[in-house]
Amino acid sequence: MRLRHVHDGQGLLSNHPQVIIKPEAHLDKINDFIKGGQELQIEIGSGKGQFIRKLAYENPQSCFLGIEASTKVIARWLYEIDESLDQPNYRILHTKAEMLPLVFQKPIIDKIYLNFSDPWPKPRHAKRRLTSPEHMVIYEGILKKQGHLEFKTDNVSLFDYSVMVIRERGWILEYVERDLYHSEHLNHNVPTEYEEKFVEEGKPIYKLCASWK
Repeated sequence: MRLRHVHDGQGLLSNHPQVIIKPEAHLDKINDFIKGGQELQIEIGSGKGQFIRKLAYENPQSCFLGIEASTKVIARWLYEIDESLDQPNYRILHTKAEMLPLVFQKPIIDKIYLNFSDPWPKPRHAKRRLTSPEHMVIYEGILKKQGHLEFKTDNVSLFDYSVMVIRERGWILEYVERDLYHSEHLNHNVPTEYEEKFVEEGKPIYKLCASWK
């Protein structure tokens, strides 16, 4: 099913119990969800949710939030969920990364995932990159001390830019991998749909893990 064939996506989101629309206006729902979880992990730009759903399935003791701004993408995600196999420990937040300081008003996140985000290659669009200094400031305000950020991409220019920004912001780079699938860090890797496609095409996958001081 192509995204343009998803009908009444907004209605589907509004009526689905695992979606929170405008979460900055529904902090009670966020607090109720994360209560009692050992960790809170989020994926920004979660797409159709394959990655975050698998993490939730493998880690039932923790809470997971997929952050996605596209109504059509979330609607497709919901169409593809097999509710009989679904997990109660994740939710979908229909919002943008820029709104996260209103959703998480103190450092409460244990881990942030950024997977194959838009590279925004033109210099005038650099502020839109999810690893721009402007976005790193957001993460620094919501991530716990010594919390982690994991970033994966197939775009070497975006990767080099991200490494530079993260270093300049004073984060600790735990590791930097320029060919994930030929490295020791592949053992616990959870692939995304894009990632599986790129690997089949023979493209190297770039990954870094950084911790906030």
